[in-house]
Amino acid sequence: ASIPEIDVVANIEFPTTAYELEVPDGRKVKIGSTHHAVLTGGGITRFFTVAGDLTLSGLTLKNGRAEHGGAVYVTATGSLATLYCTFSYNRAMVKEFTSKPRWQKEDNVKYIWGEGGAIRFLGKLLTVEFSTFTSNDGVGGAIWSGDSDSPAAATQLLATDTTFDGNKSPDSFGGGVVSHAKASLVRCLFKDNFAKTSAGAVYSGSPKVPVDEALLELHGSAFAGNVAE
Repeated sequence: ASIPEIDVVANIEFPTTAYELEVPDGRKVKIGSTHHAVLTGGGITRFFTVAGDLTLSGLTLKNGRAEHGGAVYVTATGSLATLYCTFSYNRAMVKEFTSKPRWQKEDNVKYIWGEGGAIRFLGKLLTVEFSTFTSNDGVGGAIWSGDSDSPAAATQLLATDTTFDGNKSPDSFGGGVVSHAKASLVRCLFKDNFAKTSAGAVYSGSPKVPVDEALLELHGSAFAGNVAE
């Protein structure tokens, strides 16, 4: 069967979580834009949940929000490839409202930060090429890859010629990327990312069982102005 290919020719706003798109297990979908379209989540919803195979190209995914994976959430059966895409101002976060005295005017809101400000990836292969992640917030400000409970699973992140700029882990680790599996970063730029506790740019976790290959490989990548308090 042929793989459906969708060309997005206009900007699209996702007004509620009911508009989130799902790619089911066993399906392959390609979504691109020859017009450099912008998908906007309004700070309300993520854009895609992927159990199958999704390829994104030429798109901007902006201002998405979910508990985990502010723009895209990929399950254990899924794969994701992004080519010439921009992820900006996405957040993995939920708001928790607590009680307050009647005389207190300000809302008593607690922000609970989830995993993967832009992408939460539990699947097989995450390929990111010629893309930009800027001003995304979460534990793993741009990307969380792998499962911290079983990090030796066959999850792999391959990022090439990609920029991670100004992403934040506001109260935890991994300002740019968190990887609990295998990751290869080739000719990537990590600039001005921030983590509250550790690993301002990249956090690579150790597996619970030994693996022969290196967990994190860096080739020709640059780091500047990343901060961990």
